[in-house]
Amino acid sequence: MLMMTMMSNFALTLKSEKILWLFGVPSSEAHILDSETLGKLFAEQDAYKELISDTEKLLADNGMPGRCTITIGAYCEAAHNDKTAKIYFEVTKGDTDDTLRMDEGCAPQKNDEIAMTSSALNCLDAQIGDRISAVIDGRECEFIITGRFSSFTSSAAKLYKDFDFGDQSLDASMGVQIHFDGDPDKETINNNIEKIKELIGSDKVYSTSDMIKELTGMSDTLNVIKQMMMIITVIVTALIVILMERSFISKEKSEIALMKAVGVDNGSIILQHSLRFVIVSVIACIVSSAVLMPISDVMMNWVGNMVGDVSGLKCDFDPLEIFVICPAILIGVTVIGSFLTALYTKTIKASDTASIE
Repeated sequence: MLMMTMMSNFALTLKSEKILWLFGVPSSEAHILDSETLGKLFAEQDAYKELISDTEKLLADNGMPGRCTITIGAYCEAAHNDKTAKIYFEVTKGDTDDTLRMDEGCAPQKNDEIAMTSSALNCLDAQIGDRISAVIDGRECEFIITGRFSSFTSSAAKLYKDFDFGDQSLDASMGVQIHFDGDPDKETINNNIEKIKELIGSDKVYSTSDMIKELTGMSDTLNVIKQMMMIITVIVTALIVILMERSFISKEKSEIALMKAVGVDNGSIILQHSLRFVIVSVIACIVSSAVLMPISDVMMNWVGNMVGDVSGLKCDFDPLEIFVICPAILIGVTVIGSFLTALYTKTIKASDTASIE
């Protein structure tokens, strides 16, 4: 039961909009990940300004006004005391009301402030309040660490939005994020995404959920595993129920015969044998549901730490699937398996009490 429901939680989480913050980008409804569109970022240092301006103009001219942001980054040498390490420095450019979600401390508010992941802090043997130096664009910059954040990028640091990389060559970008004006519904957002695809001549435009699913690349695989787990659950549950019920019938043959001898009918005996399995399966579902989210959160954070530097991640879940569909499968198989096997008690006669000593 737990394996089946955990796979469901993991599959849903790895395409959920709730984990967008772990990619270091602001809240947004659409994402352009087209390599041709983003290519100029790595050729010209200030290309992000033109890209943001052109994209916002394109949206406004086609009835989809919105604000754009671009998160760019570069690996640079950082130092603290006698420790040095390559750290991924990133900054979000553009107009956004979002603030960086922090695990501890506060987000950078000035050009000489910085937030870092736990891995980056450990690499430099630093902590919040310490000063570090980094070589960016050939110049040595000094920063004070103001906070700690989580990210799917392990050794990462977040700079204030006004920080200028200068002529530093960029190593990565999370694409163009689009936050449409107003509060468009899902259908409007999907229609806007289709329009943008036509306007830029690329299908690499995604909703937040699809973008996360594309970047993690695991949601569809986990859904397949979940379906396999459902099949295995049905088979294993049916086998356990059938084997145990046959074992109980064999062990309790004399007791069943005695019940029949005193007038208990077949229906009551079958109901009794079925009911005890059903009670156990219901208890199993209750226990599983109670411990599911804590276990899922621990496992998801453990997996996240293998990929990057993640803490405080809460799994998403589908209440209908977790609390209705999966328990119904387990209880349903138990009811059917135990009832059909319990029919074998009809072969026991009251005269079989003769074997009782």
